Amino acid sequence: MNTNRLFVLTLALLMSVVSFAQKGSVTKADSYLAKSEFANAKAEIDVAITIEKNALKSKTWFVRGKIYQAIATSTDEAVSSLDAEALNKSVEAYNKVLEMDKENSPNYLIANTNLDAIWGNFINAGGTVYGEENFEGALANFAKRRAISVLPT
Repeated sequence: MNTNRLFVLTLALLMSVVSFAQKGSVTKADSYLAKSEFANAKAEIDVAITIEKNALKSKTWFVRGKIYQAIATSTDEAVSSLDAEALNKSVEAYNKVLEMDKENSPNYLIANTNLDAIWGNFINAGGTVYGEENFEGALANFAKRRAISVLPT
């Protein structure tokens, strides 16, 4: 009888450990971002967004926006090359937060502010390189800025 109880207890413990070790944790992705482990953060959030219960939460989209914003705006070539569509994915994620959350929620306010910051960063960078007569660089920055305003809000 004790053997059966021990077996059931061990099985329950093992199942709980396995459930905590699953990929696709939004909290893990946010933690990787805080440690500047962008590749791990991206991999974790990409899995998390495919899990239905996560996709229904605005926090998932908010963390996704933060991760892809960090990738899109990074000056480190190794980071910015992780995803060529990082800017669009970031803007899409923040727009999803704006759809899902109430206007006075912290994630809504921060997502809106981050969209404005992304927009402003590209305008400023474009103006700076335009002043240096780097017209191709200016055009690239202005095109990124335009991509933000063209996406649905």
